[in-house]
Amino acid sequence: MPRDPWRAYVYLAAAILGWATAASAFKFGLRYLSPTVLLIFSAFSSCLILGIVLVVTGRAGFLGKQRGSQIRLSALQGLLNPFGYYGVLFQAYDRLSAQAAMALNYTWPLVLALLAVPLLGERFRWRLVLALGVSLLG
Repeated sequence: MPRDPWRAYVYLAAAILGWATAASAFKFGLRYLSPTVLLIFSAFSSCLILGIVLVVTGRAGFLGKQRGSQIRLSALQGLLNPFGYYGVLFQAYDRLSAQAAMALNYTWPLVLALLAVPLLGERFRWRLVLALGVSLLG
């Protein structure tokens, strides 16, 4: 099945627009909420949106087919990113300027790409380093 490049561009534009406004949204939210409360609201919102997407796409039935142990493991793994990474990030946004904290936010995907090499057994490629360097400059 051929891939639709325009669909990829639309997703890319949406990701860029959403990512570009993150610093302002975080700083605005932290003006009125503590980092912990903002994190809880963010995690709840993400779960709600995921639930809506599952219902709209007709995939909500898959949840009923999962065993309790699978759901608990998925929930535990799903909590690692928001409470591990965003807990630290929201504390940084609370203490730093939005520009400085956003720089930390932009480095996270780079760290994940580099960690994929030893943790997932990926082959190290110099193209990866070149691509990460170009994206960091952007």
